[in-house]
Amino acid sequence: MVKRKRTRLIWIGIGAVIILLIVGSLLFKPKPQPTYTTVDLKQGTLIQTVTEVGTVKANKELELNFAASGRVNRVLAKVGDTVKAGQVLMELDLSPLLLKEKEASSSLEVARANLNKLLAGATAQEIAIAEGQLSQAKTAYQAATEDLQKARESAAENISQATKKLADLESSDNSNITPAEQAVLSAQVNLDNAKSSTQQTIENSRYNLLVTSEARISTGNSALDYVIRLLNDDDLDNTFSIKNTIYKAKTKEAYDAAQVVRTKAVAALSAA
Repeated sequence: MVKRKRTRLIWIGIGAVIILLIVGSLLFKPKPQPTYTTVDLKQGTLIQTVTEVGTVKANKELELNFAASGRVNRVLAKVGDTVKAGQVLMELDLSPLLLKEKEASSSLEVARANLNKLLAGATAQEIAIAEGQLSQAKTAYQAATEDLQKARESAAENISQATKKLADLESSDNSNITPAEQAVLSAQVNLDNAKSSTQQTIENSRYNLLVTSEARISTGNSALDYVIRLLNDDDLDNTFSIKNTIYKAKTKEAYDAAQVVRTKAVAALSAA
């Protein structure tokens, strides 16, 4: 232990001597004498070297700008820092962009909900409404047919009564017009008027019936066409087959039944 301590003191002493020698050589080193350059006097160009003090400016400067305007939120580099390609120097306040993102997200959710509703196809309620409209058209057609039949029966009765009155008033002597014959002529005019009025009533009833029935059947056709477009839409086939297989089958059955009713209604309208 004592030997190690003695060795350490020796090295310390040697180090101190070396330091003193270095300091002494620096202090007592002779100053260098200035040197002068002399030339013979003659006419020529005198060159003088001038030393200036100033700020070094880069040969190329690059102005950095944001792609969008806004308020600076953070500055991540200062003047004089060394930066690398891809390093973030400043950040803008992202609050307005986040608000726009939320608004766009809400619009996307609404659009997605509408798309899912469209892909789901016609609901049971929509099909029931279409079937109800078709049933109403059929009922209206049946009622109009009954009204037409009643109008025909009433017209036939009026014609029968007028014909009977005409037969009763007819005279075998046509040379002179008697009061009875005048009555017959009046009856004939009344009969013609009754026929014309009755025929006009029948035609009006028939026209109104056909227009009403055709409009109701057209409404039913539009509803059924909408249903079959959904059933035949290839883009919705996967959705029906995965999620709504039962609903698709029930919809097809209801559509086929409605088609039978529509065919009968169209045939009855054509016959009318």
